[in-house]
Amino acid sequence: MGIQRLDHVNLRTGQLSAMLQWYGDVLGLHSGPRPDFPFAGAWLYAGDVAVIHLIDIGCLPAISSDASLRLEHFSLAATDI
Repeated sequence: MGIQRLDHVNLRTGQLSAMLQWYGDVLGLHSGPRPDFPFAGAWLYAGDVAVIHLIDIGCLPAISSDASLRLEHFSLAATDI
């Protein structure tokens, strides 16, 4: 198999600021370069690697029947199909 590693995880959130603070304070990740997408978000880096991609889906209450945090996708780095 050509799977090499987990490349990144993409999360949708209604609490972008809180997520940025948590990943920074607890895991030591830092914001870094992100393509100029037509929607708000942030890429969080471990060293030089963007490991968490956050998509801001707008402001939602802290507790909601519609969960404000969702796994959008994850990406694997591979050498072949």
